[in-house]
Amino acid sequence: MKVSTVRLSNAYASMAIRLRTLPRCRPGIMDEVVLMESRISASVLITADKDFGELVFRQRQASTGVMLIRLWGLTPAMKAAVVSGAIQEHGQELPGAFAVLSPGNIRIRREVQP
Repeated sequence: MKVSTVRLSNAYASMAIRLRTLPRCRPGIMDEVVLMESRISASVLITADKDFGELVFRQRQASTGVMLIRLWGLTPAMKAAVVSGAIQEHGQELPGAFAVLSPGNIRIRREVQP
């Protein structure tokens, strides 16, 4: 699933949030490396990859926060609007948490740390 990077970048510019897309920076990067890089940069990872739930909860790998996007069937513009809205409304709760974002709902859980 792709969320429009340009639309998100434009939305985040007004909120002073920097958006970096790792797949464009380094295609094929391993999930563990992505998680490590988000920790190093003290960033909340926004992803559609369920494997990060496995890494954070089952393998107890540390993170600075993950938002799992479950927005099937929405257009890229709608996905960007939903993600932006969730960040505007719940941004303060995301660092150090694992959130699952679906249409009309966000579940935010404090993650288990090693």
